Order: sequence, then C-alpha cells, then structure tokens
Amino acid sequence: MGRKRLLLTCVAGFTARSLCCGLATSLSQLIMFRVLQGLTGAGLQPLAQAILLETFPKQRHGHAMAAFGIGILLTPILGPTLGRWITVNYSWRWIFYLNQPVGVLSRSR
Repeated sequence: MGRKRLLLTCVAGFTARSLCCGLATSLSQLIMFRVLQGLTGAGLQPLAQAILLETFPKQRHGHAMAAFGIGILLTPILGPTLGRWITVNYSWRWIFYLNQPVGVLSRSR
C-alpha cells in the first residue's frame, strides 16, 4: 500500500469521523464516532514521522524531528485555549468541523 497512501487513508478516515462527531445527535453516538476517529487517527503521527525521516537526508533528521516536535509541544498549550474560545463563541461541534478543510486539502495533494 505504501506509507503515503496509508497516511492519506488515515487522514480521510479521521476527517470523515470528525464530521460524524460534529453531526452526532447523542452522547453514545459521539463516543462511538470518537472511538472510530481514534482508530483512524492513531496512525497519523508515526506515519508522518516515518515519511519525514524518509524525505530528509540523514544529516537533516535532527532538524526535521525538531520542527515536528515544536508542533507536538505547542498543541497542548494552544489547543485548550483555542478550544475554549471556539466552544464559548460558537459550539462544541465546530471543534470537529474545523478538521474538514484541512482533511480535504491534504487529500487533494
């Protein structure tokens, strides 16, 4: 299947499950869709790292992983603050809808 195709399949699954989470009409539906979202999203980080290391020459692996790590470190800092702002000003559903444009754009490349 190849790493790129597997990564894009995971992105498509994660994006579709995010839409389902946003459209959920009950707590049990939301939980079920979140579990499915987790199953498709679990491969995203290790696949992205593998592709990153495959893309960059060995001499640049440290720089590539440092850039990747900055995103990993900023997410828990910015995520809750941005998430609160979105849920207060819009709706909790928008947390899931925001994944849609990113997922669609990544599939078009």
